[in-house]
Amino acid sequence: MQKFVVITSDHTASASELIINGLRPYMPVIIIGDTTYGKNVGSTTLYREGDRRNKWGLQPIITKAFNKNNQSDYTTGFAPDLVLKEDIDLKPFGDITDPLLAAALNKINGRVVLPKMAPPRFNATPVSSSLDHKAFSYQLIQPRETLPSVFRK
Repeated sequence: MQKFVVITSDHTASASELIINGLRPYMPVIIIGDTTYGKNVGSTTLYREGDRRNKWGLQPIITKAFNKNNQSDYTTGFAPDLVLKEDIDLKPFGDITDPLLAAALNKINGRVVLPKMAPPRFNATPVSSSLDHKAFSYQLIQPRETLPSVFRK
């Protein structure tokens, strides 16, 4: 493999950024999309198990990701080589008419064709993101009886 092309958004984080940072010393990494989130650390959740009265936990940082060159300086994210914002008109996974996928395929094939981006039909605000959720939040903030059955022990 001569180069690695990755499609990103402003919610791209953690493992995706670890791959980008880890591959950079070995090959060109071309980023298409938006600046990534910037999460170069990992944590674990510590809380008192078996005490339903407990509403607290700790999430200490226990790891920081470095690449071969001892680089870990992406707390503000990775800036894209080609800036393309994801449109609200999402295509099925793998649909080559998706502007981000089309740009990535063009880059892989050596073309310099910029995809046509449709103007947004309306402004949409995300309802929720995994970045907004805390690990084990059900155990920390909800009485066990109110949990969906998949979260009950």
